[in-house]
Amino acid sequence: MGRIMERRQLIAIITVLVALAAAGAVVLAATSLADGGSDGEQPQGGIRVSGDFHWAIPDAGEAARRADLVARAAVIQRLPPFWSTPDRKRPNLSDNQLALSPRYRIYTPYRIRIKSVLKGDAQGNDEITLNRLGGRIGNDVVEVGDDAFSFTPGTEVVLFLRDCGQRRADEFKDQSARFRIIDRYQLDESGEPIDASATYKGLVKIVEREGTLDPMRETPC
Repeated sequence: MGRIMERRQLIAIITVLVALAAAGAVVLAATSLADGGSDGEQPQGGIRVSGDFHWAIPDAGEAARRADLVARAAVIQRLPPFWSTPDRKRPNLSDNQLALSPRYRIYTPYRIRIKSVLKGDAQGNDEITLNRLGGRIGNDVVEVGDDAFSFTPGTEVVLFLRDCGQRRADEFKDQSARFRIIDRYQLDESGEPIDASATYKGLVKIVEREGTLDPMRETPC
């Protein structure tokens, strides 16, 4: 009976999420790849969480106003992904609980080397580490759909970043916690954004025109 009630509750929650998604309020889908264990048991099957969060990114002008650092950069290395828990390990929850919890997600850090600065105090050849939502650990997968962007080692990107300060990095004991991504563009071999709605020169002009203006709102740290 308990297992039947759990399934009914899960179906009810998913029904609500689907309704909200249809209204444009939610773009996240979560599924359990196994039956899942009871509370406190480590599940065996894994989860898959997917979504498209591009709707939350401001336009380039607002991104330029919000950003502390706008830079053209090279993606150097993908580092091991981790869970958003204090010990960076998988939460001790059933598959169903974990799939539906917005609190716990997988992030993947990347080493980035700055090539040129469009706004901010960084220098060429400076290296930073950025966390991006998404990744795979064992059977658990978190994926973010965006055909016009990926952090691929060996490629170049244009990044609009909020600098949350060294204090935040020290608090989390992680240098990758210092910067938050406001907007980002992947560049092709010719140095142009893969996103057909933008050009590199256009982004430079937007940053020059908008970068000193006050933003409509802040990107939180």
